[in-house]
Amino acid sequence: MAPIRTAKNNQTAAIDAKQGKLSAFGFKRVSAKEGPGESPSSPVEAQVVALCEPKTSSCVEATLQARTAAASADQQAQKVEAVINRPAAPETEALQQKKLPKPVQVGFKEARFQDDRNGCWDDKYYLQIGTSTRKITFQYSFVMSDKHIDDILALGPRVTGKLTEFIFISEDRDYDAHNGMDGVTDSGFLRLAKACPNLRKVKLQDTSGITDIGHLAFLQWCPKLTSFEMLGCQFSGYCFDQIRRHNEWAPKLKKLRIDSINNKDKDFKVLREMSRARPTLAIDLVRRGEEKKHGSWYLDEDHTTYKNGREQGGW
Repeated sequence: MAPIRTAKNNQTAAIDAKQGKLSAFGFKRVSAKEGPGESPSSPVEAQVVALCEPKTSSCVEATLQARTAAASADQQAQKVEAVINRPAAPETEALQQKKLPKPVQVGFKEARFQDDRNGCWDDKYYLQIGTSTRKITFQYSFVMSDKHIDDILALGPRVTGKLTEFIFISEDRDYDAHNGMDGVTDSGFLRLAKACPNLRKVKLQDTSGITDIGHLAFLQWCPKLTSFEMLGCQFSGYCFDQIRRHNEWAPKLKKLRIDSINNKDKDFKVLREMSRARPTLAIDLVRRGEEKKHGSWYLDEDHTTYKNGREQGGW
């Protein structure tokens, strides 16, 4: 006698399907006693289990860290913008207390200072810098601080408002070198930029310790700027992005010289975007080192130029 085939299982599956039960599609109920280590019986069930499992602690921690970093970056950006955008304040108490000869001297068209020691600055700066001064140059054996900037600002807008060039050269690398801008802060650069709106050329070398505030100060507050160099402190991606966004900052800028950036660094991508936004701007990425010759140390420097997002070459 032939075996009688029943459709019990098929009928059960059909009923389950009509009722919308998952068992009709190969899923089975897992009891609370079954551990999470048991392997699913089918690939489809494995996908459902994976989707239903809570996120691991490492994923949660990574998400929280990313959010914290983003919030910190936003707070830093807001802090920088608040400081830079603050209107120029009246003379500080320190400036008001300075006693200088009146009337202000005529001075030289180009005032040069080679040393800050032995009274070379304190006894002479107000005689050389005056109403006819357009360019101030510091070089060789000069160590600048905020004090020197405040001395210049104390001469008043009749002097600072006419300045077109501010140059600080740091090239001495010998054993007894006395040269640099270690004593200048973001606040000092910001005060100088706000007091000298007619600056066209700014060259600042060996500016260690300067942050985004000092980097952007001259670009925002000196609209006639055509050449800007700041070496010794790394520009950030935030700075490049702000320069890209604000075409009204130093619209006549033709030359920007800054410390070199690794072309694999994330900030380098932002730099190229900024370069494309300002196609007429030539950007020199400068590499500085030291070379020993004849028993003394000398400065060794080269650079690579970018324009409109493309490398132009170096020397």
